[in-house]
Amino acid sequence: MIVLYAPAFVPSSNGIRIWYTLAGLCVAAGLPVRIVCFEKRHIDFPVPEHVAREVQIAYKDEEEIVIGKDDIVVYPETVSDNPLAARRCVRYLLNNPIVLTGKGIRYGCMDYIVTYSNLIAPLFSMRQFFILNDDLAEFEKYRHEKKIEGAVLYFGKINRKKVSAMFNEAQKFLGTTKIVGVFTRGIPSSRDELFQKIAEAKLLISFPAKSK
Repeated sequence: MIVLYAPAFVPSSNGIRIWYTLAGLCVAAGLPVRIVCFEKRHIDFPVPEHVAREVQIAYKDEEEIVIGKDDIVVYPETVSDNPLAARRCVRYLLNNPIVLTGKGIRYGCMDYIVTYSNLIAPLFSMRQFFILNDDLAEFEKYRHEKKIEGAVLYFGKINRKKVSAMFNEAQKFLGTTKIVGVFTRGIPSSRDELFQKIAEAKLLISFPAKSK
């Protein structure tokens, strides 16, 4: 059994969505898979229907989690140790360790390490496993022929200390072009509304990952 130790599902996070996409890929490959969520379930954000139908999902705060001796547990880089006491561990690094949590990883001597991008720990030779959440088809239903004159700014995992400086840089870059919207990973809370606002604007400026 492959056990994915993952956060609760949130549609606005590409990183979190990747874990649920990975579960679906395991099912498609005929591999037994289970998701163990280390966060409380989000009532407002149900797990995608096709994943909920095909994958067993357990929540640590709702039930006791038992791991078999032959189970392979896949941990994200935000987990610094081995909370499920698994004998076989895979570390799937979607980001550089420490960046999001401030904590390093206490690797086991037999841990297998895979990275999402070759930009992660580029000085080390590690296998890369890139998963694309392709939203292009979803954007089609928001297509607008008539656009609002102006630009929208999108900040991902926002670093609040840097936003003011980046906003000022954007204003200088745009000159007389009006900024008609500023959005982040959490604002607006609805993914549907975010896509709608982006599609309406004539120009989108998206800042680098983690907006540092």
